[in-house]
Amino acid sequence: MASRSSFMQGGALVKLPIEGSARNVQVKLDDHGHMGSLQRIEGESVANFKVRFSSVYTRPANATIQGLTDGIARELNLGHETLISVVASQPMKLDVSPEFITISGDGTYGVQVVDIVDVDQDGYWILPTVGKVVSGLNAVSGVVATVPAAFATVPAILLEQQSSHVTEYNERIPPTTSFQLGYYQYGQPITGAVVSGTMSFTDTTAYATEMSGVPASEGEWSIDYITNIVRSYSLPTLPVNVIYTHNILESGMTMSLVGNGVKVMNLMQSEVQDMLFQNSGIGATANGIVEELRVVDGAFWGK
Repeated sequence: MASRSSFMQGGALVKLPIEGSARNVQVKLDDHGHMGSLQRIEGESVANFKVRFSSVYTRPANATIQGLTDGIARELNLGHETLISVVASQPMKLDVSPEFITISGDGTYGVQVVDIVDVDQDGYWILPTVGKVVSGLNAVSGVVATVPAAFATVPAILLEQQSSHVTEYNERIPPTTSFQLGYYQYGQPITGAVVSGTMSFTDTTAYATEMSGVPASEGEWSIDYITNIVRSYSLPTLPVNVIYTHNILESGMTMSLVGNGVKVMNLMQSEVQDMLFQNSGIGATANGIVEELRVVDGAFWGK
């Protein structure tokens, strides 16, 4: 029975229930969470915990920057959010690094750089907001960037490392002379166009020579860069895998730049060292601290 408080009103004793705090009720999902070394946060809904638990397998923790970021964020219940949406009016490559965003297109305007971290003359970090970075992106020809109002004042350094050029590793292809990339493996075509020169097959006999048009002899193959349909003259005799890179920021397409409440920096990364290792001020001090962490404590990890 719930505890109650009481007070007098009009000669009558009125009893009110005392509001308690939310409590977790153990369900089967909690058992699965324990097997994945994950516990529900006090008061966390089952629906939210299910999302966090699923990420144990879809975004596993490991010794890379991304693995550490995902592992820490999962423990602290910090999800991924779209901080910036970018729409392109022409095919372009967009890369988010720890220090800046680079955009390159078809050669009409070269490479554009938008800073997400800056350093003043004393070596102190200056962290532009997402709103300021969006303004910088909108100054690039062919780019329209927007930010949700709730994230406009968030530091842009929380953007994760990501690229519009996505590489698919060892996608299994069907035993046929014509197939569409992505469909056999994932049940749907891939997004964007394959980047020319990035395709390679484990079967170098049936897929020996790329050509344009319809393959006409042994070992020839071709790809339609609009539909991503691959054709070959020879029929593969063994299971074949393919590696390729496709661009998710083609003309008229939208790319979501994802951010996280956790930011992990690789102390060995050249861009980070360029920001830290200044000749004077806090940068010089940081140089000594980082060197001690790296050499004495071994505080570094893979990319």
